[in-house]
Amino acid sequence: MHALSEGRESDGQPLFIAYGEFKGGLHPGKAAPHLADGGFALGWGGRAQRLNEYYVLCGDMNRAKWVDVQGGPARLDGSVRPVEA
Repeated sequence: MHALSEGRESDGQPLFIAYGEFKGGLHPGKAAPHLADGGFALGWGGRAQRLNEYYVLCGDMNRAKWVDVQGGPARLDGSVRPVEA
């Protein structure tokens, strides 16, 4: 199983899909070995917030996909299964 990469920095270094707990909520962000202060950053209040503890999405990139959902998870049909935190 591998961490899912969904982007790159401007210099080409890969970014991995991740989330962290911050201010009482779960927030998506980016993780990568080259990021300072723990390797994870999320946007909050117009600034990058760094966390030392976070979760990285792992799996088969060939089976993962982004799905546009309007109206919340109850609108998902049976063909997809969301990743749960």
